[in-house]
Amino acid sequence: MKCLLIFLSVILISIKGECQYWKALGGGVQGGGLVEALLSDTIHHKLYAGGVFNIIGNVSADYMAWWDGSEWHHFPVQPSDPVVSFAMKEDTMIFVTANSNDFQVGRYVDTVFIDTLPKFSNVAYCLYVFHDTLYAGGEFSGGIKYWNGTTWKKLGGGVSGSEGAVYCIGSYGDQLIVGGHFSSAGGVSVNNIAAWNGNEWSDMGGGMTNQFTTPYVYTMEQYNGKLYVGGDFDHSGGVHTGSIAMWDGTVWDTVLLSTFGTSCGVFYDFQTDDSLFYVTGSISGGVGCMGDLAGEYDGHNWFNMHLGVGNAGLAITVFDGDVISGSENKFGYNGDTINYIAKFLGYPTEVSSTINNGSQLISPNPASTSIQIHLPSNQQTTLIIFNLIGEKLREEKISGNKISIDVSDLPAGMYVARTEKEVIGKFVKEE
Repeated sequence: MKCLLIFLSVILISIKGECQYWKALGGGVQGGGLVEALLSDTIHHKLYAGGVFNIIGNVSADYMAWWDGSEWHHFPVQPSDPVVSFAMKEDTMIFVTANSNDFQVGRYVDTVFIDTLPKFSNVAYCLYVFHDTLYAGGEFSGGIKYWNGTTWKKLGGGVSGSEGAVYCIGSYGDQLIVGGHFSSAGGVSVNNIAAWNGNEWSDMGGGMTNQFTTPYVYTMEQYNGKLYVGGDFDHSGGVHTGSIAMWDGTVWDTVLLSTFGTSCGVFYDFQTDDSLFYVTGSISGGVGCMGDLAGEYDGHNWFNMHLGVGNAGLAITVFDGDVISGSENKFGYNGDTINYIAKFLGYPTEVSSTINNGSQLISPNPASTSIQIHLPSNQQTTLIIFNLIGEKLREEKISGNKISIDVSDLPAGMYVARTEKEVIGKFVKEE
């Protein structure tokens, strides 16, 4: 528990005014569809978009197109099925398609088509380049394969389980990390996420589980020296995290404050840019959560980016300094037309509300005998204290703006305090 203390931070939810946050990029997808894969190519200065579409902007483009900063273009050789993932290997862009028996992997350098690699026997969902090697994850045999220059080879015996599927690949601490839905990696018992060190697989602190439904890991990204993992789960290594968690190489920790009673939804994609971290998915902007389908995190505060309501954000990236999101939505948060791929316009009208501020609303922090709870209202409410595995340890009626709570009987550790309506914050009980 001691190593969790360094992650205590002030977390704010910023509620923005009713205005336009997103605009369709170059007119966006016409006639319906979705955009589920994005990649920023900094070498050739292109943004790649893939998904279910035939016209984007005013260009006929089947399932894949590129944006030059001003307009959309089609590729000379177009895929036969929707593109679900991209990767860059040096100056080469690789894409993979799904949704039929033709699971194509193709390669481009700039706009020049190079070739196709051997197809998979089943759907591939993700591509990733690590140490100059191309990896693919999916529902095919073994779930995880690498390209050796001649053929696709199963990595370390692959993963297995009821689905045995890999939905995302990343890296952390010079190890390859794979996430999805599987119970074993190379014969090692794991829970939906595993690490490969070049020789063998290992469990990652107990992995991801869900007490209510089938757990899935869909996305991961390094940020501020930690690995952030998202999907559809509620526990990470026994810690009640909701469906987004942070790994420091040893233990899992929470990213949200509102992990009790809600997971904030399902996460599908993460992206980092300089000091900022972006998330998207079928997520909410409710109390303790990060945003309506998209959110921004600066290491301390969450900001609601208001991508939309209903359906899901599927992909998020940064191109030319702009945040770009691909989604299932034709319309945005306020009914603005975003046509499935949109550029974030920023926060033109800000009305900030510090709903969750652990360091200001709870003091002292850490505490040894008692804490002071600071509330904006003196109306009567119910205070509830949970531990990090979701057990309710204290529930009592309180009233007033400043309430003293005796915590001397609590074991040393980290806790979450909340009222009936909102999370107040985390606090640490010392010996």
